[in-house]
Amino acid sequence: MKTIRTMFIAVTCFVATLNGPVWAEEADASAEPFAGHESAAWEVAYRLAGEYLSEDAISRLNLVVYHHVAEALCDDVHVDALGTARGIAAAHPENYTDLSEEERRHWDGAMLANFGMLFGVMLSEHADRAGPFCAEVHDVIEKDDWHYFDTDTTEKAEDNTES
Repeated sequence: MKTIRTMFIAVTCFVATLNGPVWAEEADASAEPFAGHESAAWEVAYRLAGEYLSEDAISRLNLVVYHHVAEALCDDVHVDALGTARGIAAAHPENYTDLSEEERRHWDGAMLANFGMLFGVMLSEHADRAGPFCAEVHDVIEKDDWHYFDTDTTEKAEDNTES
């Protein structure tokens, strides 16, 4: 029952965020930051994710989540879908191909549920302060090549905003 409840909550959080950066647009610039509650939320999220995923898988999944939160909050940032798919694949357990179909379905469900949960926590951490977060994201795009951002699409969006 706990598994079903956790998956339901995570999927609900993920679905609730599909409408885009509503919170970023409506946030009051003078609003208090998240007030430190994100530490407690992350602690619970990591504990729950750890029931199904290895620490390495959580870390890799969190990297993918970061990119999708950036896309949700930053109008001109786009995710490279193939890159994030490779990121998710890298989080698979080494014996994934040896798992039964039912075990793979269970693992994939846990990955999806935990994606939603981590997405919700990270989104809530950054939604009311999207400006600094998006500045960080643009810095990553400009200076690093390890990311899963679609730089061609992002650069085209930046070029369109300059004209």
